[in-house]
Amino acid sequence: QDTWSTELQLVSNTGGSVDWLLGLYYYEQTANWNWLDLNNGVFEIPHWDRQGDFVSDSFGAFGHATWRLNDRTRLVGGLRYAEDSKTEKDYLDWSVWPPVTVPNSGRDASWDKVLWKAGGEYDISDTVMSYLTASTGYRAGGFNSSIPGVPGTYDPEEVIAYELGFKNTLLNGDMVLNVAAYYNDYTDMQAQSFIRLSPDDAAVTEYTENGGALDTKGIEVEMSWVPASNRNWYIAAQFSWMDAEFGEYNIAKIYGLGNLGGRQDLDDPTKPSLSLTGWAPAISPEFTLGAQVSYDFQLANGSVLTPYVQAYYSDDYYGFDVNMPGNRQDAFTKWDLRLIWSSPDTTWNINAFVLNVTDEEVFDRALIFNPNSTVASIQTNWQNPRTWGVAVRYNF
Repeated sequence: QDTWSTELQLVSNTGGSVDWLLGLYYYEQTANWNWLDLNNGVFEIPHWDRQGDFVSDSFGAFGHATWRLNDRTRLVGGLRYAEDSKTEKDYLDWSVWPPVTVPNSGRDASWDKVLWKAGGEYDISDTVMSYLTASTGYRAGGFNSSIPGVPGTYDPEEVIAYELGFKNTLLNGDMVLNVAAYYNDYTDMQAQSFIRLSPDDAAVTEYTENGGALDTKGIEVEMSWVPASNRNWYIAAQFSWMDAEFGEYNIAKIYGLGNLGGRQDLDDPTKPSLSLTGWAPAISPEFTLGAQVSYDFQLANGSVLTPYVQAYYSDDYYGFDVNMPGNRQDAFTKWDLRLIWSSPDTTWNINAFVLNVTDEEVFDRALIFNPNSTVASIQTNWQNPRTWGVAVRYNF
C-alpha cells in the first residue's frame, strides 16, 4: 500500500472576538495484491495478473469558528464538505487458464456529505468549563465481491452525536477532572455478514451490508492527580457507563442457529434477514473502570525508578452483534505491572513489564457464521495471555 496525504490550513490571527480556521485536506491510498509465479527460481508477477490498483481518494474542505460573546461565553460552529471515492482493479476471467484480465471491469463509486458542528462553551469559573455540542459524521461506503446474493456495494454509515461535558481543574491545578455525557444516533450501520457460496458448500465468504440503526448513550469520567503534598505520586482513573442498543437492524441469516425466537425464518426464502433489534453491538460493556498509580523514586545518582500499576475492569459483553451465550465474554479484571528506570539525563529508559498478571482469558471478537445449512461456527480472537518482557530505549 502507498498512501499520501496533505492538509492546508489558514488560521486567523486578528485577536478579535472571532477566531476562525479554513482548511483543505486530501488523502490517496493505492493498494494492490498480485499472484506470483516461480520462474527459474525467481518469483515474478505473471503476465495475466496486470489488473491495475485499488485506489481510495478522500477530499475535505472545512471551516471552523469560535465567537466570544463575552469573557465567559463562546459559540462554536463548523462545516466540512467530505468526498470519498473508491476504484477497484479489473477482474480476472477464471473460466480459462491462465486467466485473463477483463478490461474496464473494475467498479468505481463515490460518496459525499456535508458535515456540521454547532455548540457553545461557558466558563462557570476560572477552573470549570462547560460545553454542549452537536455534530455529524459519516464513514464512506464500499464494494463487496461479485457473488450472487451479495449486494455489490454498501452505503455510507452516518451518525449524529450530542455531547454535554465539564472540564475541571481542581485543587489549585493539581487535579484534572473531566465529565461528559453523550448520545449517538447511527443510521445505515455497516454490518459484517456472511454467505454460503452454495447451499451444500461448506465455504463461506464475508461481506458488508447496511444493517440499520443503533443508539448509544453514556457517561465518561476521567481524572488525573499529582498531589501537592508529594509530587512523586501520579494517580489517574477512568469510568464509563454505556447503553447501546440496535433499533431496526437486519443482517443476513445465519444457518445453524434455528429461528432464534422468531428473529429469523430459515424455512421461508423470501425472508432473508436476521433481526438484531434490541440486541447490543459487539464489544459494548455497560461499565468499564480503569486506574493507574505510579511513584517516582529519586535515586542518589539522579536517575528515577518508577513502579507503575494499572488495573482495568470490564463488564460482560458480546463479541459479535448476534447476542448468544457462545460469544459472551464474562466480566473481568486485568492487572499490568511495570518497573521503569530513567537515566539522569533521560537518555536511557529501561521498562520491565508483566501484562495481564493474573492470566485472564479474554476475547475481543467472536464471529458467528454459517459454514453449512445445519451448523454455525464461532471464530474467536483472543487477547494476549500473561506477557512479560523488558524494553530498552535510547534517546538521541
